[in-house]
Amino acid sequence: MNCYYHKDKESTTECISCGKPLCRACSAYWGANLCTHCIKSTALKKRAVFILRLIAVILLTTLLFYLFYCKIGGRTPTDALSALTGSTGSERKTVVFVYALACIPVGLRAALLLGRRFAQAYELSGNRVILCFIAVIAGGLLLGGAAMPIYCIWLIYNTVKYNVTAKAAKTRLDKLSGKNVKSKRTKRRKIK
Repeated sequence: MNCYYHKDKESTTECISCGKPLCRACSAYWGANLCTHCIKSTALKKRAVFILRLIAVILLTTLLFYLFYCKIGGRTPTDALSALTGSTGSERKTVVFVYALACIPVGLRAALLLGRRFAQAYELSGNRVILCFIAVIAGGLLLGGAAMPIYCIWLIYNTVKYNVTAKAAKTRLDKLSGKNVKSKRTKRRKIK
């Protein structure tokens, strides 16, 4: 059987996702036995998931801040801005406390991700896993406000990473299908 992308080469493996036959060069290109179509579709799906998570994190934190500070506290959103920029120390502390309180779900999510990776990396089992998760969750509760921007940066990083992978897969598909793929530099030269 011949390779799906290179008709003149003998296939050595199959894509583990869709079963397309792949030659040695195609299976080694991405570092896994996945065809370019599957790499592209997986990258696009993961990018969409990370974008949705980022939007959900920002909306949830904003909603919780509004609920705690404005509805329960009886203040307006402009009070929060004036408290941060103004000179009243007690109001500033209140805003920071409510922000940290609103970030607790994000801190817990980041803590659970970190705890799972830590437990897998050090091959923890039994009571040690439970203690690890208790320590990480406590840290997530205490450092919720600090975990929020870090978690958002991690989500943005993964979104960009999967976007780059999807673009690389599209370029490779265009190249394999024989489309005339020109770089941006040649297009710019022709426009000038």
